[in-house]
Amino acid sequence: QIHQIVIRGLRFRTKVNDIYDAFKEFGEIAACRLIVNERNESKGYCFIVFKNKFDADRSIQAMSGLRFDGAVINVSYAKDQR
Repeated sequence: QIHQIVIRGLRFRTKVNDIYDAFKEFGEIAACRLIVNERNESKGYCFIVFKNKFDADRSIQAMSGLRFDGAVINVSYAKDQR
């Protein structure tokens, strides 16, 4: 089972490494994918897959509503994409 979260409200200049570094403290990350436009700028959201649910839960509780790279972000579980 995957435990995928979505981070919304990111600034266009935010880089995937910045997000990875901020969220790795909550646990082992299986994947981190920043959605970008044709100029390689953030479209404002990113998906992270944690290896376990506890770590995903902790990241949501700790990071949602905080200021990250100059913007207030929203962190929640991603909807099933199937």
